[in-house]
Amino acid sequence: SSSSAFEVFLDVLYNKKVSLKTMDFQLLGELFYLATKHYLDTLKDEIVQEVSSRKMVTEQVLEAAKVAENYASLEKFSNALFQICSLFVFDNPKSTLEMSYNEEVGEENSFTLHRLTAKASRLQICDNCKQVPCLNGEMLFLCEAPILPIRTGGTSF
Repeated sequence: SSSSAFEVFLDVLYNKKVSLKTMDFQLLGELFYLATKHYLDTLKDEIVQEVSSRKMVTEQVLEAAKVAENYASLEKFSNALFQICSLFVFDNPKSTLEMSYNEEVGEENSFTLHRLTAKASRLQICDNCKQVPCLNGEMLFLCEAPILPIRTGGTSF
């Protein structure tokens, strides 16, 4: 891991305020690695939660997918990152086609985009809530009025 990741890691150990929101995916991956190595499950969970909460944009998709591939051995981190990349590809087919058009066949980005598209093609639309990913248990709002959480199997609260 890099020296900047190790500095952040030390700040965490000494209970200094650390904002994961400002960190790029590479730094988050390095920090996740350090947390794994030192058995800090809470930090790992916070990193995964931060990654999962982010909205992907076209300019970051390929770089984020490469980070996910590089950290494939850190399954929770890699899966969370691939999930938001795959959702972007699923929700933005035109942007994905434009990225494909701009990449040379056989180049590293082309391979990454191909693997990412394959992962996105495996996403399943939930039969119950009709969303990807499934909104099972999430609080929904309609015209700013809360709707009961969705439960798979038709159960409600």
